Parts: sequence; structure tokens; C-alpha cells
Amino acid sequence: MEATRLKELNKYTRQDALSFRNYLITKGLAGSSITRVFNAFVSLVNFTISAHTLHLKNPFSRVYHDRTSGVTKRLPIPLDNIRTIQAGCVHIDDDMRWLIALISDTGMRLAKSAGLAVSDLVLDHEVPHVIVQPRD
Repeated sequence: MEATRLKELNKYTRQDALSFRNYLITKGLAGSSITRVFNAFVSLVNFTISAHTLHLKNPFSRVYHDRTSGVTKRLPIPLDNIRTIQAGCVHIDDDMRWLIALISDTGMRLAKSAGLAVSDLVLDHEVPHVIVQPRD
């Protein structure tokens, strides 16, 4: 680990946690990314402590950082651009364009959209809708 040297879990201190935070800041990560990294890391350490029934306090929990630092607000895609994309999807009319059209109509993420089955698209209902459910 570049932020601190590798140690046994019970040897990490609050200072190591702060060094890790400072390392992420100097790497240029936005506050929201630092939060995501820390949440995953804290969960991993907590899981390890629990799984091995260790009597430790997690030194990486509750480390303060500015969660808004470097965060930029994403603007929505202009409706004219969405309509242009949708028109292109109708014109080309293939599987990939159907997927793009579905995403542009629903706002679903690509992975969710690509994992749908045809039976998940309910178009003959009073209110056409998509059924999002776990699939193998």
C-alpha cells in the first residue's frame, strides 16, 4: 500500500487511516470517490474483524474528509439530443439501437437494460412498463 506500509490488521492506527485519506486526496479523487473507497475499505476491515472474531476497533471508520470536494454536478442530456438519438434508433432498427432507445426512454443503466428478457417488456398494457428482476 503506497499510503502506509503493509502491516498486520491489529497494527494499523488512526494515523494510518488519516495517511490513507490524505493519499486518496493527493491522487486527485473527488470527495464522493473517497467516500466510496473508504466505505468499501471500512466494510472489508469490519468483515475481517467479525469473521475472525477479533477484538479490535476499526481505525479506518469515521475518518472525516470533505465529501463535496471536487464534485461537479452533472447536467442532464438536452432533450433535443435525446430525440436525435431516438430518431437514429428508429431509422437503423437493430438490437443495439433498441437497447439505446430503451435506455433513453427509461433512464435505466446499461447493465440492467442489457440483462432484460423480452418477457420483461410489457408493451400491451394500459401503462407500458419494464419489469426489472434478477436473472441468471
